[in-house]
Amino acid sequence: MADSTNLGMVFGVAELLDRCMGEAELAIEILGIFETEGPQHVKFIGEFLAAGKLDEASRRGHALKGMAANVAARALALAAAEVEHGGRAGDAARAAAGHAVVVKAIESAMAALPGVVAELGRAQAA
Repeated sequence: MADSTNLGMVFGVAELLDRCMGEAELAIEILGIFETEGPQHVKFIGEFLAAGKLDEASRRGHALKGMAANVAARALALAAAEVEHGGRAGDAARAAAGHAVVVKAIESAMAALPGVVAELGRAQAA
């Protein structure tokens, strides 16, 4: 399990709670959607890049960027933006480099997620 210092590096928990108007239960629900859909976007981005479908990779990068921003996963959102912009510009190398960072960032996010949910659960109980 990630320690609380690492949680803050992956997710902005206070920012997430603020976006959810202080409702920890809502934040946990949104994180559940992120847990399911985030890795799917990453998988599809990789497939689209491998197939040379930069427009599709760009669209998935855009969707992932928004999803990551909604849960305050800043590094993931920035990396997804690189995929989006690289794909939109027709720059396969830039999109692929962004995807490599996205893969690492989603791994970090998934590893930190149980700790974030636990932290939010404690906030909800308080």
